[in-house]
Amino acid sequence: MDSFVIKLGGSVISYKDKPLKARISDINRLAREISEVLGNRRLCIVHGGGSFGHYVAKKYGIHMGMPRIKIGLSILEYEMRRLNLMIVNAMINHGVPVLPFSPSNIMVTDNGMVSTFFKDSLLKALEWGYVPLLYGDFVFDERKSCVIYSGDQLCLEVSKLMNASTIIFCLDVAGIYDKDPKKFNDAKLIKELNHDEIPKFLSGVSKGDDVTGGLYNKISVAYEAAKIGIKSVFINGLAHNILPKVIKGEDFIGSLIY
Repeated sequence: MDSFVIKLGGSVISYKDKPLKARISDINRLAREISEVLGNRRLCIVHGGGSFGHYVAKKYGIHMGMPRIKIGLSILEYEMRRLNLMIVNAMINHGVPVLPFSPSNIMVTDNGMVSTFFKDSLLKALEWGYVPLLYGDFVFDERKSCVIYSGDQLCLEVSKLMNASTIIFCLDVAGIYDKDPKKFNDAKLIKELNHDEIPKFLSGVSKGDDVTGGLYNKISVAYEAAKIGIKSVFINGLAHNILPKVIKGEDFIGSLIY
């Protein structure tokens, strides 16, 4: 049975320059596209924080540990669950049987590395044909009080858990480029990267200015996944009908790390 982890990037489900504003039409379209290819496939969906999570995390300094203003952590969880429920609603409306899981309820880290993962319920959901829906979130940490555990990191943990063949990263650009396509008109799309090439490639990639490391973190996750035989595909999640092509094994525009 084919197994995929789909990462809906924050810039695909929200307007990252507009705090707390979701891309409702794109969320609905992605839900429809996923419903059309679900069939007997095992899927897990992970979404980013976008202008909900990143905005609140920066405002209260949660990416640096437990906030001085305690209510900040509560607000972060509230806004992430609000965004999550918008996605849940769209998926249900298109017949995708999602079950939301909050990372802060099922994971604990030690210095940013997962030390406890209450995974049984998630595995049971997959066993019964449900689609777990997780999101980047704060989690309690043994040494740092709390950390932001990104959706990208979750993709790696979940893909290992469910023996996924592929992680699909849905971005707001067509894939991985040799330079930033938003700044350089001559940026070229990189169609394939062997994981052996990743360390050198990452040396020229910015670590980003969001609280979870941006593209650098995504490629780092893809590198770790490739080392254990899990492929990663990077596509434009704002473009119509590319996600279904990847899942069905058809030709697509994007980047592959293997």
